[in-house]
Amino acid sequence: MVHWRNFLKSSLGHNLVGLLNVDGYYNSLLSFIDKAVDEGFISQSARHIIVSAPTAKELVRKLERKRGKR
Repeated sequence: MVHWRNFLKSSLGHNLVGLLNVDGYYNSLLSFIDKAVDEGFISQSARHIIVSAPTAKELVRKLERKRGKR
């Protein structure tokens, strides 16, 4: 938990993290991070740097869209 928290804090505002979530491979990790947000260990703004999608095409589209909003 501490590693993810530090990673998310240090990355906030600098980079996006793209997860190619094929067949839900990262669902457990994303649920874990969402729970950490709910419990106050990770801020909601830090959570937003993580972008996931089931296909590479959709992931790139989401990353480009998010980058444009920054």
